[in-house]
Parts: sequence; C-alpha cells; structure tokens
Amino acid sequence: MDVSGQIKQLSYLGNYPQWNLFWSQPRMQCEVYALCGAFGICSQSGLPLCNCLTAFEPTSESDWNQSDFSSGCVRKTDLQCGRIAEKPDFLMITVKSLPPNNSTEAGSAGECRTTCLNSCSCNAYSFVDNQCLVWDGDLLNLSEDNDSGKTIFVKVASKDLPHHKKTNWVTVGAVVGFVGEQSEGSRSKYFPGLVANVLIDGTDILSVLDSRLNREACVEQVTKICKVACWCIQDEEERRPTMSLVERILEGVLDVDMPPIPQICQYNYL
Repeated sequence: MDVSGQIKQLSYLGNYPQWNLFWSQPRMQCEVYALCGAFGICSQSGLPLCNCLTAFEPTSESDWNQSDFSSGCVRKTDLQCGRIAEKPDFLMITVKSLPPNNSTEAGSAGECRTTCLNSCSCNAYSFVDNQCLVWDGDLLNLSEDNDSGKTIFVKVASKDLPHHKKTNWVTVGAVVGFVGEQSEGSRSKYFPGLVANVLIDGTDILSVLDSRLNREACVEQVTKICKVACWCIQDEEERRPTMSLVERILEGVLDVDMPPIPQICQYNYL
C-alpha cells in the first residue's frame, strides 16, 4: 500500500527497466475510504483528485498543497444556529452514492428541507424514494457523478454560495409571459408536450416563442427556462425543484440537466 490508499501489485518488466501496475484495490482511487476527508469531493477524471465543496475550504492548506487531502474541509463561514442571523441555504451536489445517514419522517421534499434547516445538527439532506435522509455528522466519501448520480443538499451560509452574473430578468419575464399566453391560447397542441419534444429532438428552441418576440431571445436562456419548466411538472414530487432552486438556476448559479419527460407530456402531446 502506498500514499494513494490503494493496495497495488506490480511486476518488473525485465526488457524495460520499469515497474508495471496490473492490479490495485480499490480499483479506483476515489473509492479509497475518506480519501478527500470531510466535505471534500473526489473526481476521478480531475486534477487535483480532491476539491472542497463550494462554500468550504481546506482544513490544512499546507497538507492539501502536498496532495494530502485526508484532513478534509471546513465551512468558510460557521453557521450561526439559534442566533438572529441570516438563514443558511443549501448547496446542491450530485454524487455517485449517498454516504451512510439517518432517516426521518417527512411527507415531501419541502418538509425534508425544512426539517434540516431547523435542526442545528443537520449538515445535509436528501429526499429519495419518498424518504427523508439527513446527515448530522461530517460528509465522507463524496464522489462526483453529474450524469446519473444521487442528489444531496449541503447546508451552507447563504453568502458563500456563488453569485454569477444575473440573468436578464426582463427577457426571462417576456419569454415566460408569452409562453404562458401561447399555452392558454392554443389548444390544438399541448404546449408542455411541445416544449418537451423540442428539447429531446434538439430542434429550433426559439420556435416555442410567441411570434411577437420576433425570435429576439437568447437560445441558451430559453433552453434553460424550458428545462426548468419540465422539471417543475415531474410526476414525482421529490423531483420538482423548489422556487428558491428555480431562482438560482435562472440566475446562473446552478446548471440544469435534461429532465425526464413527464407522463402528462407523453400522453397529451398531439
């Protein structure tokens, strides 16, 4: 075993004066227990291998500079629980698997969020299969997976969340307004279904706009709005984003993935 935390078996190639790795356990370095420490996240394809979550910083800068990540990360701003202060917020991350947790009763994703928000000991939550999962201790073994991973919400100070350039809300308002009018005014096509199909087919996204806009809108912005709209009408309630999450997506603080097609769109689009 070496500093990577993996047990490795190597063979010496006589013709080529070098050692060749042919077996290691765990196979992937991100699978090494607590490799990145508390609140650190591992990316098998990234360099460095470990990074602190947004709103966190290395516990020991000197250790991290030497590629020793085991000391983990701490919040940039301590949470002022029980005091009159700004309420904390949640950072959404997608990980390969969820760490060990405790479960608590909650009827919805919103109730689960409130439960964690009101608990001084809660560090994170996730709402999976109609079950509220909460984490009171440090988060360990976080491994990045943006494609098919599990979503977890980590409690952080609001001021430490990234604040990117804000979306042009005038344009967003106009797009949403005209989309709403078209949805009401034309029953020949079920509009959410039309939006969903345009997203899947990759066809002209500006075709969903009202003609009065004269196609004067940012393609990226309209695509983002349409994706958010499809997330908001998901069949399973826990998949639907909260309004604060929607706001942060439209502001550009968070990215939004392609949503699954809701059944209501599959059945009603003509």
